[in-house]
Amino acid sequence: MKKVLTIVLALFILVAAVFPFAVSADGELTAVYGTPKAIDGKSDDGWKNAASIAADKALWAPGEGFAMSVKIMYDDTNLYFLAEVTDPTVGTLEQETVWIADYWRRDTVQIYLDLGNEKTEGTRDENDIRFDVNARGAFFPHMIRATAFIQHAVTITETGYTVECAVDLGIYPDFKNETGTVFGLDIWAGDAGADFAGRIGAVTLSGNTEVYRESNNLVPVKLGAKPAGTDGYKGLIVGTSLKKLGAAYTPSANAQGGHMDNIACVVDGLKGDYSAGVDEWGCSYTDDLGAWIAVDFGGEYDVSTVVFWEGGHWGDGGWFVSAPKIQAKVGGDWVDVKSSTTLPYPGNSRDEQGPDFEGYVFNLEKAVTCSAIRVIADKANTNDDGVINGGHFSASEIEVFGYKKGEAPVDQPDTPDTPDTPDTPDTPDTPDTPDTPTKPTGTAAIVVSIAALASLAAAAVVAKKRR
Repeated sequence: MKKVLTIVLALFILVAAVFPFAVSADGELTAVYGTPKAIDGKSDDGWKNAASIAADKALWAPGEGFAMSVKIMYDDTNLYFLAEVTDPTVGTLEQETVWIADYWRRDTVQIYLDLGNEKTEGTRDENDIRFDVNARGAFFPHMIRATAFIQHAVTITETGYTVECAVDLGIYPDFKNETGTVFGLDIWAGDAGADFAGRIGAVTLSGNTEVYRESNNLVPVKLGAKPAGTDGYKGLIVGTSLKKLGAAYTPSANAQGGHMDNIACVVDGLKGDYSAGVDEWGCSYTDDLGAWIAVDFGGEYDVSTVVFWEGGHWGDGGWFVSAPKIQAKVGGDWVDVKSSTTLPYPGNSRDEQGPDFEGYVFNLEKAVTCSAIRVIADKANTNDDGVINGGHFSASEIEVFGYKKGEAPVDQPDTPDTPDTPDTPDTPDTPDTPDTPTKPTGTAAIVVSIAALASLAAAAVVAKKRR
């Protein structure tokens, strides 16, 4: 009998490892560690390890067939939410358009967050975040300062629509972005019915109607474990965001005028948005050093990692014409620093460059004490007046990680090996992904797993008796 119990225990451990439970026995949800490939309103391969959770608490009378499932992830920069809504009556743009504060009266996903997990009653505070994303892409942050910290995208599907969001954790600097941290969450999908006269019902995670004004009834969500052997953004970052350490960013570039006027957007925390990026088309240069874009910190820090997020690609450019490198401003002088790069930088063509808004992670060989960094590469083509007329780089964000001055480890952790080739977006899922329709998740997975193990144990006992 001991052998039977040992086998059953081993099988249970194996099942737990292969099928991560999204819902614990006490109703607490888990946000898995991971990063979507893009915030585009689609469930891409970046979501494959996040279990699908049914938001099955109905309020009032949503229409027949109306439903929603959600996925939750996090990395060292953002919380991510994916809401897949089944709605037979998604309206046209005109039908879904109302006054901004009335989006809740239409087909809209509403997300409520209590990042401090205080569970306040009858009131909300500075770390209680609420925002709405309409089925046709309209956005209402409910608090103006939240706009700069939230990315969102919507796609219409054959069965309804999908909302994808990223919440930059800089919105609440005291958030402990580490395994085991718990925050409060509710996600609603409102149903406007077929006549769009107002909301007729909703499906939610909590089933509570008071979450709009207090946080004590939000569902607890715990940050799950990071993958073994990783420590940081996409498992590649060394150090902490300098923003969280108090750095005051000032961006600059040697491309002036044209599409560079909105240079401040490269440090606003928004990535993956054509309206939140810059490019050097129609600009002129202030020097002959190459094409560069820099971030000053307002003081000295020990820098260990730089992440450069490019912007959009077009037929005539949108990328550096050669692989960029990192320079640091040390004692007032710009110096080259050695680094490894993930992803490897592609060739000088749109086909080779691949998707828009890719992030290139530069892990410095050794932490460097500096007051600024810049990403620099060869200049694009210019005319006789120095104005760019073909080929140009774009940027949507620059992130810098490291330590307060003098606090970098003497032996900086080894950076990961640069892969020979980047993963292609169409890499097929493995057979046991959480998205497989026949595989149960959350509580259902626990029930099925235990039932299966019980059956195995019973069969083993019967076999032993027969012998």
